[in-house]
Amino acid sequence: QDLQQTPQYRVNLKAGEYNQRFSLVFSNTEITDPASITKNLFVTSRSGNDLLVKVNLPYNTGGNLLVTNMSGQIVLQRTVFGSETIQINPNVNAGVYVITVRSATRAQSEKLLMRLNYE
Repeated sequence: QDLQQTPQYRVNLKAGEYNQRFSLVFSNTEITDPASITKNLFVTSRSGNDLLVKVNLPYNTGGNLLVTNMSGQIVLQRTVFGSETIQINPNVNAGVYVITVRSATRAQSEKLLMRLNYE
């Protein structure tokens, strides 16, 4: 919804959990394809104690991956391309991390709890 055209917005939902129901995008230009804006730049998964980040950038497009701990210390920083999968250092301690992927036009961050198999 273009808030300049229609500044009021209301949604009525029944009680319950609604995951990923809402996106708020600020743009100086008209968004012609809203689905492309809300598409995830990455997804995470685990393999044993390894954290995998599957980057989802357009073909032959680069971006930056940044992983930080809750103290703001950089655990990993690197350039990523297209749809590559990055393995985060298997020696990363258990804890909470913030994963951020930035493309030329967007950024996405997620907070992640990393637990080791024996925890």
